[in-house]
Amino acid sequence: MKKKILFAIIGVGVLITIGLFVATKIFSAQMGKALEGELNSFLQSQESQDMHIEFEPFVCEGSAKIVCKSPGLSIIKHAITQDSQHSYTKTESLTELVRFSNLALTFGGNKTKALIDIESDISIQDKQLHTKCEHELTFINPLLDLNVQCNTQIGDMESVQVAYLNLAHPSFQSSNLHKIIKTFKDSQQRNQLLENLEFALISYRSDLKSQSLKQSISAFTKLPEKDMQFISTAFAIMESGLRQAQNEETKELENDLANAFQIISDVYIDDTIQEVWYEITPKDSQNPKKFFVLQNVLNLSLADIAANFTLHSGKR
Repeated sequence: MKKKILFAIIGVGVLITIGLFVATKIFSAQMGKALEGELNSFLQSQESQDMHIEFEPFVCEGSAKIVCKSPGLSIIKHAITQDSQHSYTKTESLTELVRFSNLALTFGGNKTKALIDIESDISIQDKQLHTKCEHELTFINPLLDLNVQCNTQIGDMESVQVAYLNLAHPSFQSSNLHKIIKTFKDSQQRNQLLENLEFALISYRSDLKSQSLKQSISAFTKLPEKDMQFISTAFAIMESGLRQAQNEETKELENDLANAFQIISDVYIDDTIQEVWYEITPKDSQNPKKFFVLQNVLNLSLADIAANFTLHSGKR
């Protein structure tokens, strides 16, 4: 299930790039309407056995810079359960995993660089968020560079995520941005590309801040004080376990994770903490481009992660 959710999220990100093959034709007078048709057609084609997308059609306007808006888009989980006592009795259920409201996508760029802004109100169950993400895709043969910065308002907390990745695939050789993006139009080509798409993480940083993170988390999650203390204790126990690591291959990483868990534990009981941050960087700064297959990212062993990345964390 974690994989399916991950790829659903990746899929939403991917669909946003579908229209870029049109956006690279900067001088097309009908570019806005063409992109509108591509986005809506792509979304209508997305259906799987247990997950699908429901949306209100996008309307796009512009030429050199295109803005596409939709009042709402939802990722729906579809499930059929069988009665354990009566095999012929089945129950169908639909669960909304996430809903995007007032969704706006902005496209710009040229033949080697694409700029994409995404802004939306987001509902996850009864939790309300607002986010704006800026993506910059640059094709420098044979790699596709991806820079992402997301600013999200979570109650009165502000979250900032910044990531820089290199993407690689055999088909990128001697290609161009237009052809790469166009590959995503066809579901078969898209699936083949995703199966072999590799990434190298150059850097990632996450910041979370408010006047008092403890009070903000409590207000947003509606957790009482005793539950906050319980969560703090749980992370403190995990921290203690990590510090007892005996495996030399993973000891450094487990110690870094212990530091991160200690910070999380402190946040749930300390009113004075206003900011926490986490940063992941390649261990070999001289040769950071160790590539991993994207679809195998959840199966990376702790030893693989420890050998290639360093985790830093802090609080204020």
